Amino acid sequence: MFLQIAIFFLHAYWACCPLEIQQSTAEVGTIALSIDNIRSGQGNVHIAIYDKEKHFAESLEPFRLQVQEAPADGKLVLKLDDLPFGRYAMAIYHDENGNGDLDKNLFGIPKEPYGFSNNPRAKWSAPTYQETSFELGASPLSLSVSLKKWKER
Repeated sequence: MFLQIAIFFLHAYWACCPLEIQQSTAEVGTIALSIDNIRSGQGNVHIAIYDKEKHFAESLEPFRLQVQEAPADGKLVLKLDDLPFGRYAMAIYHDENGNGDLDKNLFGIPKEPYGFSNNPRAKWSAPTYQETSFELGASPLSLSVSLKKWKER
C-alpha cells in the first residue's frame, strides 16, 4: 500500500512539475577532405570512415560510408560534418566502372586507384590502423588523400 501511495505522488509530482532535462549534445567535429588524382569523371568515389581498428583491418562496417560522383576535374573536396570526437581512419577508392566494388586481379591486387588517410605507402599489404588513423577534436581538421593505382605505389 505504501508503495502505491509513493508511486501516486511521484506521478503527480512529475505531471505538475515538468522535468528539465539538459540534453547533452555529443561533441562533434568537422573534416575538410580533399581527394586528388581522380583520373576520370566516370564512376564514383567511395569514402569509408572507420572508428574501430578491427573493422578497418577487415574492411567491415565502416562508421560512415559516403559515395560521391567522380568529378571531371580530378579533385573532390568535401566537408564531413557531425563526426563525434575520436580516432578514425579512412579508406578511399575510385570505383571507375561504377560496379560498387574495388576491382582486383586474380592475385587480389587492386586494379582501381585507392588511398588512405595519412597517405601511407601501401603496396604489398594493407596499411595498419595506426598508420592511417588520426584524432578528431574540436578544431576543424583538414585531410588530403591522393589516389594511386597499385603499380604507382
